[in-house]
Amino acid sequence: GPRQAAGEARRWTREGAEALAQLKARSMELKWKAKADLLGGAADALGQAGRALAEAHPGGSLPPARSVQDAAAHSEAQGAASNAALSGVGQEEALAALGAVQDVLGERGKNVHVLGAALRLLAAAGVLAGDRAPHCAAWRVVFPALVGLLRDSARVVANAAMAAADALHLRCFRLGDPAALGFIVNELRTLGGGGGGGKAAGKA
Repeated sequence: GPRQAAGEARRWTREGAEALAQLKARSMELKWKAKADLLGGAADALGQAGRALAEAHPGGSLPPARSVQDAAAHSEAQGAASNAALSGVGQEEALAALGAVQDVLGERGKNVHVLGAALRLLAAAGVLAGDRAPHCAAWRVVFPALVGLLRDSARVVANAAMAAADALHLRCFRLGDPAALGFIVNELRTLGGGGGGGKAAGKA
């Protein structure tokens, strides 16, 4: 039920938050593989949290995102067992994860595997945050960067960017025609020659 799903999701979001805390504390000393592993671990944990919430919600999709305070008020108004209680779970962790993605995208000499893991984290955090994501400060950095990475010369990065954009479309942003995303991506790649399997830009 909703209570069990919320408990499971909170366990996963705590795990994701712990990985990001390690990343923040040790960012300057970590080699690229360790950094990619922490980002990937956080992405997996937030992804699991999102799936736990979706499975408990009618229709098998995530509930509309709300702040923790708004969710608590809404849940109280609807009754303690309401599925609305699920909508605030993981929100703060998801927004913090978007901030971590912003930090990675702002680094110089990024390794392609670190970028790929950061894009996976962007997808998981964005799906969890839902329509709250575009209203956080990090989104003004990560969303334009995501669009640019769709035409990255490294295939692993371009593919991760496409997967992230596909996951976030209709959850965090919406194009007029659901099929437009694929068309835009193809046009970007044609113009920029992206996704061609380039090499790492350097080590983080």
